[in-house]
Amino acid sequence: TTVMKNILIRAKPVFEEILIVHCDPETTQEFDDIGGEMIDQIPSPDELDPNVKRLVILEDLEYGSMDKLQKASLDRLYGYASTHKNTSVMMTAQDGFSIPAICRRCSNLWVIWRIDDSDSLKAIGRRVGMKSKEFEEIFNNYMPNPKDSLWVDMTDGSPYPLRINGYEIIEKEN
Repeated sequence: TTVMKNILIRAKPVFEEILIVHCDPETTQEFDDIGGEMIDQIPSPDELDPNVKRLVILEDLEYGSMDKLQKASLDRLYGYASTHKNTSVMMTAQDGFSIPAICRRCSNLWVIWRIDDSDSLKAIGRRVGMKSKEFEEIFNNYMPNPKDSLWVDMTDGSPYPLRINGYEIIEKEN
């Protein structure tokens, strides 16, 4: 959530609308400082005005138990609205394996923290297009602090596809 907020305050141009999809929108206070609208359902693309620069934040949702309508809205949010409705999407997930395939395939920036299970860590590396050994070596060699994060930027033409904590560049050896 802190990483999302840091990206948000640096967005140029700023987002005109921020929608935060949260399982408990009435009681959470962690997004009170960003001026977004708290909602409990993923919006359908029909509800999104393409003339408004918008951010949709999906905050630790339970994707496996979503009904068909919410799964369809999630699919269209990532596969359509993110490219045709002037909409950016950010997602938090405590477990990289619970992220639906459409979200993994359409995401271009991953922020990943170390987990204790090295097999799972390697599997996450494969899901972001890296060889598992290379991914594990980055964590072992560059990230001694458990609070460090690896940023994998898969944006076409990204000059710095691998970064520690967003700013420290990791030069990939060819």
